[in-house]
Amino acid sequence: MKALKILNFGSYNIDYVYNMSELVRTLETISALSTFEHPGGKGLNQAVAAASSISVFEEAIKKTERNT
Repeated sequence: MKALKILNFGSYNIDYVYNMSELVRTLETISALSTFEHPGGKGLNQAVAAASSISVFEEAIKKTERNT
């Protein structure tokens, strides 16, 4: 079986999430209770989905080839 290749154009972003005790008012500065950084971005999500799909697709082809 020939190797499958996918080219994905997109971006990798870092999402910053701040846990606050209350909503910040205009011109107010308060400290966050905690912060989290998560990988994200449309391109990253597409790349992960494509990689998962390829392995599932390749396994289905292998099973089909064994049964024929």
